[in-house]
Amino acid sequence: MKVFISVDMEGCAGVVDEQHWKFGEKYYDIARDLMAREANAAIEGALEAGAKSIIVNDSHSNMINLDAEKIHPEAELIIGRHKPMSMCQGMGPGFDAAIFVGYHGGRGALHAVLDHTYTGLIHNVTINGVWLNEALINGLVAGHFGCPLVLVTGDQAVAAEIKRWDEAIHTCEVKKSLARQAIQCIHPSKARDRIKAATKAAIDDRENIAPMRLEAPFTLEVELHNAQMADMLERVPGVERLDGRTVRAVADDMLTAYRYFMTIYTVSGIVYY
Repeated sequence: MKVFISVDMEGCAGVVDEQHWKFGEKYYDIARDLMAREANAAIEGALEAGAKSIIVNDSHSNMINLDAEKIHPEAELIIGRHKPMSMCQGMGPGFDAAIFVGYHGGRGALHAVLDHTYTGLIHNVTINGVWLNEALINGLVAGHFGCPLVLVTGDQAVAAEIKRWDEAIHTCEVKKSLARQAIQCIHPSKARDRIKAATKAAIDDRENIAPMRLEAPFTLEVELHNAQMADMLERVPGVERLDGRTVRAVADDMLTAYRYFMTIYTVSGIVYY
């Protein structure tokens, strides 16, 4: 059995502020340790469920947060930025289950710690009119390969967003967001116990969870932070400008739609000022 684990940071127990998640800030080393420990909890749960191959992708910010020496030796680790598949790097044919650890609510969610969707420069993302957060976008990529997203861990906001898509997908809440930068969380050791148990239960239940899919064609619409971003993006072949801050691209499959999305958020970050 082959398991894919994508690990973000903002949804980890104890992480609440820019000084945690941002490289070089005061509490960053504390947060990256919490992130590694939650990744290992998921790896241990996957091993107990019978996984023979586990790929872990560092999916936070610059994507060099996980210390290879601290990750469980039975997993293979993908780190580094500008990866062709970003948060989904390593996903492909043959996976039996996807686990997303340390995830968070989408941009604008109510009482969601450090809410955003890939970047704070994107205000809204839909495909075929369906609102998406990071976990849902990445879950659709897994679904493209026939792999079900079986578990998402984080706060109550991301859990609710996942359950609105499919009640069958397991969630594991390790903290309650009170505001964008305020949380009430259980002790990190208890959070890791929950994640390990939830991972095993979700993988054991994988046959009852359908891979996430939408019907082709895939119409991606992205609302950006300002008009200058859209000015640049309307130069990209296949990208259509809808209004001052919104662009659209249409793809025949989810993987191509995801590549359009990665191009859009990358270009928007380059031209932001």
